[in-house]
Amino acid sequence: MRLPSSRQMQGQCSVGQGLAPLQKCEIMSIASGKSHPTYLCNLCGHVLSSVQIAKYLGITLTDELSWSSHVHSIHSCANSTLGFLRRNLRHCPAKLKETAYITLVRTTLEYAAFIWDPHLAKDCDLLEKL
Repeated sequence: MRLPSSRQMQGQCSVGQGLAPLQKCEIMSIASGKSHPTYLCNLCGHVLSSVQIAKYLGITLTDELSWSSHVHSIHSCANSTLGFLRRNLRHCPAKLKETAYITLVRTTLEYAAFIWDPHLAKDCDLLEKL
């Protein structure tokens, strides 16, 4: 897939076709080490904000490419879903509880796991508690 040039994007800005709302557009600088270069990007006269953490397709990305923030995010989501199931399925049969867990909690934990597969012991322990 070929990305449009800045001239093509400027043409789309003036016509108002096919671009995301500029308030939702952000820029992230990914670099190793402590210092990250900062860039000012201008798109259709709007300066894009620089972020250190961004969520894209359900995966939390950081400028250091650390997956700990993503692991904490999905742990929080899965834990709240598990609490909901425990409160509402208290008197249901075990088979129904198992099906609900696999359908709602486990799928949250396994979504795109091949990309962010936790390799730190603290992240593995956090997920295994669920």
